[in-house]
Amino acid sequence: MYYLDPFNYLMQGLLTFPMWNAKVECKPHEYGLFDPPQGLTCGEYLAPFLTYATGYVNNPNATTACEYCGYRKGSEYLATLNIKRKIDGWKGILITL
Repeated sequence: MYYLDPFNYLMQGLLTFPMWNAKVECKPHEYGLFDPPQGLTCGEYLAPFLTYATGYVNNPNATTACEYCGYRKGSEYLATLNIKRKIDGWKGILITL
């Protein structure tokens, strides 16, 4: 039913262009907080993870209370809505016309 719903394509067209390149900045209460292993900074500990994951470390030089935000830009969030390419926005607009 997902692909048959015209509302899906309308939302693609409306969301893609304003959000695609938008920079995401987490608010203080939105960060994932954790402590890295002893002797490592937050940036060092998360470096391998961030090679394939989305998001950013807000305090990469800290040794306690690491702050991880799950998204760096709007396109990373849109991928969770099955909008994986910017051209999908145009596809959504054309289909709803």
